[in-house]
Order: sequence, then C-alpha cells, then structure tokens
Amino acid sequence: MDLSNAFIEAGFEHDLFNNEQLAIDICQEVIDCLKSHNSYSTIDSRLRSWIHRMRGIKKGNRKLRMGKFYPSLDVMVKKAGYPNMFNSNWNDDFSTCITKFELHAISINQDVIKHYRLYGRYPKGNSKDEEHRRLNRWINRMRKLKKDNRKSRMGKFYPSLQKMADEAGLPNMFNSNWKDDLK
Repeated sequence: MDLSNAFIEAGFEHDLFNNEQLAIDICQEVIDCLKSHNSYSTIDSRLRSWIHRMRGIKKGNRKLRMGKFYPSLDVMVKKAGYPNMFNSNWNDDFSTCITKFELHAISINQDVIKHYRLYGRYPKGNSKDEEHRRLNRWINRMRKLKKDNRKSRMGKFYPSLQKMADEAGLPNMFNSNWKDDLK
C-alpha cells in the first residue's frame, strides 16, 4: 500500500488531499492576480501549475491520483468572468489579455511608426545607426510571421500590431507590398 492510500484509509483524505477551502483560497488568489494584472503570463508558476493540475483532475487524468476538483471552483471562475479556466478551451478566457511579449512587440511597433513619421520611410537594414538596423530586423521578422500566419521560435505576430499600423495610416506595414505606404 502506498502512502497516499494509507492516509486515505486513516481518514485524513479531506485534511491532506481534498481540502475544498484550500482550493477555494488558491482559486481566489488566481482570480485576484488575473484581475490585477489582466494577463495569464504574469501569474507565478506555482499558481499556473495549480491551474494545470486542476484542469487535469477535472478532465479525469488518472496520473493525478491525489487531489479532487470541486464544482465550487467552476462556480467561482464563472462568476469572475473566466468560465473556461478549467476546460480545454481555457485560452478563450485570456484572449483579451495582453501578454508581456505582446506589450514588448507593441513598444517596438511604436518605435517603427515613430521612425516612419520622422523619416518618411521604414528603417533600413544597411543604416549606420544600430537602432535603425534593429527596427529593420524586427519589422522583417514580423512580416514573415504574418505571412506564414503562425507562431515560431522567431516570435509571434499579434493582430494588435496590424491595428496600430492601420490607425497610423500604414496598412501595408506588415505586408509584402509595404512599399505602397511610401508613396
């Protein structure tokens, strides 16, 4: 008999493994973190691990023998506006959240737009200025990512970048016909 079964047979199951109040407290901590930062990526790894564990337990993953999923957790997350947190389509809840990577891309995109407004052209790769070359590499990478329409080890193209370009009057910024913006 393994140790977990010994505890269960001794009547400690509720105290050690299935403490609903502890699960509710952790769930509230996750909800508070999401509401304050509006980003799944800012949740610390301990809480992300707990979410993944609860998702697996709810799904019936037999490898996760210890633990129990409580229906009260589903009620909590639904009331908080994250109804899919413990489901396979959980990303739907975070589709409106901006990750730190997207924020970084937005910042660089703003720099490219400023450069365009200042010089009337996109940054050149053969510029003597290292910052101009860096912006050129970034925009070329974003054009490729948008064209390939996928996430890769080079990064990810975010629709918010295209929206910013459109608002700046540069609708072709990330397209192969980007030179049309220069006219």
